[in-house]
Amino acid sequence: MNVLKERNPNESNNSKHEVYFSKELTSTIAYKNNNEKKDEDNYSYYSNAFSPEISISSVNTDDKYVKNYYDSKSQYYRKNKNKKSGDYEKSIKEYAISLEKEMMDFYLKNVPTEESKKKKLSLLKRIQKMFSERYPTLGIKAHLFGSSVNELGTYNSDVDICLTTRDRIDCELRDMDVIKRILEENGITQVRTTPNAKVPICNFVDPETSLSCDINVNNTIALYNTKMIQTYALIDERVKPLIMTIKYFAKQRMLNDAKTGTLSSYCWVNLVINFLQMRTPPILPCLHAMSKDVPEEERIIIDGVDCTFYSDLDKLKGFGKDNKETLYELIYGFFKTFANDFDYITDVVSVRSGCYKKKSDNGWNVSSNNTRIRNNYFCVEEPFNTARNLANCANRYSVKGLRWEFKRAFKILKSRGSLEELCEPYKPDP
Repeated sequence: MNVLKERNPNESNNSKHEVYFSKELTSTIAYKNNNEKKDEDNYSYYSNAFSPEISISSVNTDDKYVKNYYDSKSQYYRKNKNKKSGDYEKSIKEYAISLEKEMMDFYLKNVPTEESKKKKLSLLKRIQKMFSERYPTLGIKAHLFGSSVNELGTYNSDVDICLTTRDRIDCELRDMDVIKRILEENGITQVRTTPNAKVPICNFVDPETSLSCDINVNNTIALYNTKMIQTYALIDERVKPLIMTIKYFAKQRMLNDAKTGTLSSYCWVNLVINFLQMRTPPILPCLHAMSKDVPEEERIIIDGVDCTFYSDLDKLKGFGKDNKETLYELIYGFFKTFANDFDYITDVVSVRSGCYKKKSDNGWNVSSNNTRIRNNYFCVEEPFNTARNLANCANRYSVKGLRWEFKRAFKILKSRGSLEELCEPYKPDP
């Protein structure tokens, strides 16, 4: 089912829903006193200069999605034309600080706890023992990958495990039914397999930890993917709270499941990283470009894919220090970019290049009979396997719905809506 097919700008979504945020989040945030001690680990960027970019002259009044905002803002200016000009800027700053507080509060409440990390490591060790004892000659190693280790997971994130073997090709464990049988022999029930997927997996819920887990075999590119995302996440202190907030938005709005025609969580992460690479000045570098001088014999090639990237965190940290944008400015800019600025017809989001590419560069624009191919209505290049479009599960209806969701989010932020409003759960019509 394509959950975005019938989504449109006239659709209401006013049904009651669970409140996900504490009452304190909606309270007014007072200005920080200059002498107030700041939490340098999590809030140091609050002291950065704030330069709001919202102005009536910049609003596209032909865009029906923001026309109501334009009208209301015009009325505000007419009503307050005799007030000091600083009053309006002050109210914007108060809202920005309040929204940032919501984002940081959400982030800090959802980061993995030491207990949740121990549970995942315990499961990993049991899986390692389970398979290495059964196949002692295969050199089996169990690895965590994905959100469990890339710094962008929550305390209750699912667990992704990759089993690697000495012989990657001729291996009995490539058969998911073999994986399933071994798991069931060790007391794990309700094991499901997806043997025909691009990356076959076994899924189960661990009875000891109640964690949902996916296991694959020898998908080693995913391990380098995880390391790359982790590196980006640790370069600048704004990256993790921004990505986790946007991932939460995508989950609440039913936009994070490739099986239903939307975007995978990994695709959303790529969108945010590329957005941060393209700020002026940039907040994140292009790790692939920084590795271009690595000699051919030292490059990491897996299944013909170049997985080399620069990863020296000691030298990378502080890369974006010249950019003083706050979390508010960044989330506002992200939704503005994909609501109004990004050219869905011609452009490709490319973390590997650190910029936008053209669809024609990848052969993703048109086929020989001038029709679109492989659902390339929205293109997000996979950073390692550049022939893969991470957004190709989204057809024309999905992309139309996604663009409406970007416009909805942008409109909410322009009208100073709360994070709770931004992330209100989407309720499809019965």
